[in-house]
Amino acid sequence: MQQRELLLIKSQTGESSAILTELINGESYDIYLRGRFSWIDQESELAHIQVSPRILPPTTCRAETSHMNATIFLTWSCVPHATGYEIERMSCTEDVQSKFIKIATIPSAGTTAYSDESNLVNGNSYKYRIAAIDGRATSDFSSIITATPQFGAPAKFKAVSGLESTSIVLSWTFVENATGYRIERALPINDVMDFTVIQTISNGRTTTYNDKFALINGKTYSYKIAAIKNQFVSAFSPIASATSQLSSPARFQAETGNESRTVILSWATVADATGYEIQRAISNYRTMDFATIATITSAETTSYIDRFNLVNGEDYVYRIAAIDNMSTGAFSTNISATPELPPPRDFKAVLNEETAAVTLLWSSLRDATGYKIFRADKDICTPNFSEIATISDGSIRQYIDRSNLENGKTYQYKIAGIDIRSKCDGWLTVLPIKRFSSIITITLSLLAPDNLKATA
Repeated sequence: MQQRELLLIKSQTGESSAILTELINGESYDIYLRGRFSWIDQESELAHIQVSPRILPPTTCRAETSHMNATIFLTWSCVPHATGYEIERMSCTEDVQSKFIKIATIPSAGTTAYSDESNLVNGNSYKYRIAAIDGRATSDFSSIITATPQFGAPAKFKAVSGLESTSIVLSWTFVENATGYRIERALPINDVMDFTVIQTISNGRTTTYNDKFALINGKTYSYKIAAIKNQFVSAFSPIASATSQLSSPARFQAETGNESRTVILSWATVADATGYEIQRAISNYRTMDFATIATITSAETTSYIDRFNLVNGEDYVYRIAAIDNMSTGAFSTNISATPELPPPRDFKAVLNEETAAVTLLWSSLRDATGYKIFRADKDICTPNFSEIATISDGSIRQYIDRSNLENGKTYQYKIAGIDIRSKCDGWLTVLPIKRFSSIITITLSLLAPDNLKATA
């Protein structure tokens, strides 16, 4: 035991104090105090006290219920000169005579958190106290802190807009030993969330729920979920949010129109919709810039013909969304279509007055800059169509075929329109032929003489 003599000088307030440094925690020291009376230049008798310095206990200790099942999370402040910490726990169960027992020794002074997962019972309360250690001595214990473990909150909790209109789908992973779940919802107003229970699920293996209760399309809702076992309720999960919206129209299709520079769109109706918004982009661009080309104001409409500034041979991308009075729903997947020249209508073949000649007739075609005519010999086992004429005037509506025809043979014909368009670089482009007329057939024979008369 070490001895030190300490001289105290009395202050004006009548109190004296001194701080002893360079002491070793856990060691005992004898302290001798002697008073001096300055007005008579004398000292008092020597007073003796014994002290043993100790390391300070941790402060700012907290015990919190963890999101994990049957777990309590402890935190505390770092203690100077400590080399570690000791943690003790006591159960608060009334029917058990409990006392504090050591549950952990932390060997690192820098560690200021501990997760207690050792034999805790959900719903029971537990008391904790923490002491600092420095290799020589143990501090006093901290103030007692209390927490109650619960079932772990369901993990991977997600909320997404439903495939159905005005619905939000929730999903999570099941909690072991849970008998059900409690789902709460809030509609944030001015950043304030007032959660209310919207569903209690009585099956612990259930991992999804489709919320359709009184949702408003265009509004974003916040959700949280807790596991249930008998009378115990777990901590709530982190909040998940999603926006209720109209579903995208199903069976959305785009196909080349029956007219030049047109595309026909069709889709299925969407429940709760009041109409539809159609957007279009040109697919040749790396970044597709969609723009609205039509707003349909009837929910029962399921088709639309796009005639707005289309160019034959250009590929266009379309998407559609349902709308109501407050919001626009999710857009459909993108689909593509290419407007093209349709085949000439009313195509027919008639015998010409000339020998071995056929007159072909058709209706003129809007946007056509000409026509191509093809012929095949039907008397051959496998007819092979070949081009017999290119007409460079879109206003022409007939052609007389005199090329190597034979009376008594049967021929087949088909016709297609030509579209030569000017591209922005100044080059003329002839679009490939994709749409032919239906095939017509004619058999060559000599025409009967006109005005045949017999005289006696």
